[in-house]
Amino acid sequence: MPRKELQLLWRDIRFMLTGDADVAEADWRDDARLYPLDWGYQLDRPADYFSPCDETGLPMRELPAGLGTVYLPSRIAGFACGNWNRFCTTGETRYREGFMLAANWFARQERGAFYQSFDLIGIKAPWLTCINQGEGVSVLVRAARETGEAHYGEQALRAAGWLDLPMAEGGLKDHLPSGKPFLEEYPGTIYRHVLNGCLYALVGLWDLVDAGLDEDGRYARLLNGVADGIEAELAAWQVGDWTTYSYRGYEMDAATPANPNTMTYQALQSILMSFLGAKLNRPVLADAGRRWRRAQYSFFRRTGALAGKIRYRLSHGYHV
Repeated sequence: MPRKELQLLWRDIRFMLTGDADVAEADWRDDARLYPLDWGYQLDRPADYFSPCDETGLPMRELPAGLGTVYLPSRIAGFACGNWNRFCTTGETRYREGFMLAANWFARQERGAFYQSFDLIGIKAPWLTCINQGEGVSVLVRAARETGEAHYGEQALRAAGWLDLPMAEGGLKDHLPSGKPFLEEYPGTIYRHVLNGCLYALVGLWDLVDAGLDEDGRYARLLNGVADGIEAELAAWQVGDWTTYSYRGYEMDAATPANPNTMTYQALQSILMSFLGAKLNRPVLADAGRRWRRAQYSFFRRTGALAGKIRYRLSHGYHV
């Protein structure tokens, strides 16, 4: 096993044993301006999370095997939201400047499309993912509210359009077996109906609707349609009270080991599910978030999930 994969495996084992996670929750219940995930601690460790940077200070990503350095939308969004939450809680201008630096990057992207610029698991670059689009919408909505400038909101609507466009037409909207819509993180691959990516996108749609930018109700309908589907098929992303990375609703999954989430993904999904359950007034989602969080504090459930994760890694490798 390569050294990097060994390091990641050791981190996952350590987090499962200790209950730690590489994600934190913002105090969104008391301050509605905040993004629900608090990436502020990453600002304190820029060498680990936001390096290298371009000449303006915007974080980039160095690809392996000498493939170059690229802009990674999800990393830029994390930088934006970390700075935004710090600005909201401290009022310091430097954090507003960091946020606007990232927001302006999203505002410049043609057609509101935040592409991945590298090949991955059979997808050829450039390709779209619901994580990038959802996080980009969240950043742009906050920029629109902060500055009062309409072009940020207009770009947020363009970015959201890709979420409501069917995959067959180059968008990110797929459907669950129930027929309800779902937003895809890895469109067209075996990693279908990945929950964490879809939750990021739903947060972006909520931000858009809450800001009053959804004048014809298009994105409210999409948001609630996807939430309906997740509620109806919630068991497909769970083993007991532990979440799975993969949707387990297809026959081909019957002989495949479950793919329990790492501690960080379990924590991330519990935070986003709790947020959406509260904002959308959906008790089923809110209860799932609470159950998943309780499971994080159970050593028995963590070690059971760890054993399942190791089984999955041995049969599938270390992609997720």
